[in-house]
Amino acid sequence: MVGPELRHDVPMLSVRPGELVRFHLAFTARSVDVYVGRLTKSVLRRRGTRVVAWRAPSGRGDRLVMLDVRAPGAGGSASYLARLRLR
Repeated sequence: MVGPELRHDVPMLSVRPGELVRFHLAFTARSVDVYVGRLTKSVLRRRGTRVVAWRAPSGRGDRLVMLDVRAPGAGGSASYLARLRLR
């Protein structure tokens, strides 16, 4: 995957380190996985929900990371990609 600093075609979200980030879906997902930065494991997994919330990374390191939300539902699936700027 191309680094977030090179992906100007992806929306940017600015949050404070450790801030609560909430994502609302227009459908009830069977599961929702949230990936932040270079993690290969989901940082959050919820089942049967429309709303997920997690804390933005608060450790030292990258100040601009990719956010990937994957949500399969009854009629298919949705995937959302954004750049997450820690300010």
